[in-house]
Amino acid sequence: MTVEILTASRDGQPAASGGWLMEYLLPIFSILGLIASGIGIFQENILPVYYCTMPVIAILLVRASRNAWLLLIMESW
Repeated sequence: MTVEILTASRDGQPAASGGWLMEYLLPIFSILGLIASGIGIFQENILPVYYCTMPVIAILLVRASRNAWLLLIMESW
């Protein structure tokens, strides 16, 4: 069923739901969060480190989980 959903796009290629979000926006948010954390460390302020590093870790976990899921689906074809 999942394979049918993934191949329901044009030309039989797998459909990437939210592909542009995962491919472009989340890495940009991760980089911006790490830059903000670095600036916070440079200014000796601990709050930006907490508030920017935790979302970056969450974003990276979401991306890693999605990539692992896509690899699992692609291998089962």
